[in-house]
Amino acid sequence: MPMLRIAIVTLHLAVAPLVAQTVEAARVHAALVGHWSGTLEYKDYRDPTKRVTLPTIIDVTPRSAGGTSLHVVYDDGPGKTVVSDDRFVIADDMRSFDWTGVKDTVPEVFRMISVTQDGGTIRMVGERDGSDNDAPATLRETFTITVRELVVVKEVRPAGGTFSFRHTYRMTR
Repeated sequence: MPMLRIAIVTLHLAVAPLVAQTVEAARVHAALVGHWSGTLEYKDYRDPTKRVTLPTIIDVTPRSAGGTSLHVVYDDGPGKTVVSDDRFVIADDMRSFDWTGVKDTVPEVFRMISVTQDGGTIRMVGERDGSDNDAPATLRETFTITVRELVVVKEVRPAGGTFSFRHTYRMTR
């Protein structure tokens, strides 16, 4: 009687632990580059219960000195086009970023509070001391960047207060 041999094969799969994606300044800058269109919604300084929404275009290009340049165009009604040119530079060590108008003489440097990447979404939060409506305040900028969407939320916290909405850019490409 022939002998039947059964071979049992055990397959061991090596499973590497999940590792958080490292977010580098160059990756964030590259994610920002492009033509964005959407809106800027902001709390009106004259009437804090009122919000204003303006059609907005942002063109982001690489800077030869590092970081990116932001050319922002706001449509503030018939015959009222507002243009802003800014530099946006993240420190190589990811501890801060500078978002300053090119005509401004004092840099607006934010402390990096957090920066994460989950799949295709980069989220970055920075804070700095400054002023809002001519009063001392902490300013917070939160960026959410995907391939197709850019959302930037600015919140302000007056001395001794809590953070509240100041403006939001909602952009797509």
